[in-house]
Amino acid sequence: MLKYFALILMSVLAATGQVLITKKAREISFSGDFRQILKNVLNFHFIIGGTLILIAPILYFFALTSIKLNVAYAVYSLNYIFILFGSYVFLKEKITRQHIYGILIIIFGLVMITQ
Repeated sequence: MLKYFALILMSVLAATGQVLITKKAREISFSGDFRQILKNVLNFHFIIGGTLILIAPILYFFALTSIKLNVAYAVYSLNYIFILFGSYVFLKEKITRQHIYGILIIIFGLVMITQ
């Protein structure tokens, strides 16, 4: 059970990191000199987001010690769901009917594979 928790936490951390980095990337400009660009990327959102993205594979490796790869990779698909909701809440992106259908397909597939 701990290994499945690690997989789910991995998905949450990776999705959170992606949302944080995207949020900041949309707010900054990459034009200008190197110092300005460096200042833009060395900030809270990029550092925390990058750290979360780096921690996620460690949890994935931990889970792979006792979970079959095909099951672990299926659980990895939760990233899409977490990113969808994170982008809705923090980036104000819309969730369409197609997104909902996609989530339902992911959940159905996950249930089928983990049975």
